[in-house]
Amino acid sequence: MTTTVGNPPYTFIGLGGAGKKLLADVKELLEVEATFVAFDDDSMTTIEDEPLFQESSSIFLLAGLGGTFGTEQMLVLARKAKEANKTVTVCATVPFSFEGRSKTTKSLEAVKTLQQLVDSTIILHNDELFTKFGNQEPMHKVFKEGNRLLAERLQEVLA
Repeated sequence: MTTTVGNPPYTFIGLGGAGKKLLADVKELLEVEATFVAFDDDSMTTIEDEPLFQESSSIFLLAGLGGTFGTEQMLVLARKAKEANKTVTVCATVPFSFEGRSKTTKSLEAVKTLQQLVDSTIILHNDELFTKFGNQEPMHKVFKEGNRLLAERLQEVLA
């Protein structure tokens, strides 16, 4: 799914389920002319064919890290965008600690690699959401609030 508004200098790419939800919230919350593209594992074969970087000078990659699709594709697209001489910002979440050591380790390794590869990173550890909002709120509200916090940080990058 690609949505373009105007002739934008920015492309926002949401990867995987968490990335698609974050992308939808960012699109709603930020007032920016941009191209918005979402991919999940159902659209994986088309990601290589999509002309993602042609018009934009800055690429914003959004995903939840720790799983397979978002983590792997974020690394692939970050490398491709840098090879195309684009400014790349990663905006990602790290899984809750209760999701298991394997997912946490995978996500933190990806963060380390991405920090060396891209121009800037915005990382939200999901455990911080419980610290900030408690565990009394429904999860969909907690995630929505986390996405709002990430959108605010993205707005700072754009300013």
